[in-house]
Amino acid sequence: MTNYLKDIKIFKELKTDELSKLSAICKEKSFKKGDVIFSKDDLATELYILKEGECEVKAALGGPTEYFTLFRLKGEQIFGEIGFLEGKKRTATVKCAKDSKTLVIARKDFDKLVEKHPKIGLMAFKNLSKMLAERLRSMDDQVGNFFNTRSSSGRLF
Repeated sequence: MTNYLKDIKIFKELKTDELSKLSAICKEKSFKKGDVIFSKDDLATELYILKEGECEVKAALGGPTEYFTLFRLKGEQIFGEIGFLEGKKRTATVKCAKDSKTLVIARKDFDKLVEKHPKIGLMAFKNLSKMLAERLRSMDDQVGNFFNTRSSSGRLF
């Protein structure tokens, strides 16, 4: 698993021995197409790495069964990071679009690891912050493009 983790963006700067320590707290978990990995407002205690398959990140539209797909996750993408950082409730629902395999890192295990090896936490959180900033910038661009398209046509909706 150490070799797999070195290719994950938020862990790319870790050394082999640090990756070994990290891999010791990772657990593999499989899901079937249609499975919900977690739902909006669930307590967030884990970070996920999608090893295989495809998942959809969905936002609620109002009703209990009405959802909008924000984006699709494919191999080696990380999800559940906002809740993992905050330790609060999930901000979206993640549902498997295909059979999927994940690596799961429990926050309590990660916190214990970081107490003993602070560099692992520093590098992971630094890279996680960069990843979140990239996602936010991309979403800002998408929203800007959406409104520019609508305003140039003379209507907003």
